[in-house]
Amino acid sequence: MSLSEEQVSFFKSLSEQKKVVRLEKALGVLMKVGEHQLKLLKAYHSSNKSKEIGFAYFYQTVQSVWENINFALSLGKGKFRHFNVYPARLICENIFRLEYYINQTKDQQNEIYFWEMARVMKRFYDEFKDEEFKNKYDDIVKDLGNSNVIYPDIEKDEAYKDKFPNMEVLMRQSKLPRSKNFYLHYRFLCESNHGKLLSLYIAKDGLKQYRLNLFYILLFTKWLLIIIDAHIQKVTNKKVSDAIKKTDEIVFFV
Repeated sequence: MSLSEEQVSFFKSLSEQKKVVRLEKALGVLMKVGEHQLKLLKAYHSSNKSKEIGFAYFYQTVQSVWENINFALSLGKGKFRHFNVYPARLICENIFRLEYYINQTKDQQNEIYFWEMARVMKRFYDEFKDEEFKNKYDDIVKDLGNSNVIYPDIEKDEAYKDKFPNMEVLMRQSKLPRSKNFYLHYRFLCESNHGKLLSLYIAKDGLKQYRLNLFYILLFTKWLLIIIDAHIQKVTNKKVSDAIKKTDEIVFFV
């Protein structure tokens, strides 16, 4: 929705604590829809229906995003609340990767799963030199992979290759609402992660930093619901659109 100058001014006039209360309440509305979507995904994951192996990447990543959203909120009452910037950045990166994933062909989605798995197995293999990691990976590729596709060898550095474009490209290509020029905001989240001078200055006001990051997380959560809905044939479309409209009313309306 487009906001009027009056609505934006009203929000800016609120104290940081009142802003936080509104943002947390709005997130609660989105989380209820997210719980419903997760139940649908879990039911499909647990069913005997034939599934593409790429679904495992999508399902596990969605679960991880929700875990990070909950973690970010759990930091809100303590003196370290400004550290919600760390899950905020991770949520952001996973959102744009999920958007990229759902717009690939089934074969490309499956390939993403194997390459993501290979990168993890490669790290463990290089660290511990344990053949068990290699054998397990090889068994999964043999059982679930496409015999016509060459998958990465975790004994070689190619297994570290990321099948996703970098964040700047993902954000430039994104079709998510209000994502235009979002890379500038992503760089801000990265600055805070790296402990640069600016972020150390901002962190002096922990409540304000928490609120700024919470605002980002609210936007990311809206995008997450939209992405999941698109991937499950829009069966939750009305729930998603109603929830997003409700959150804007909670945050910006007098």
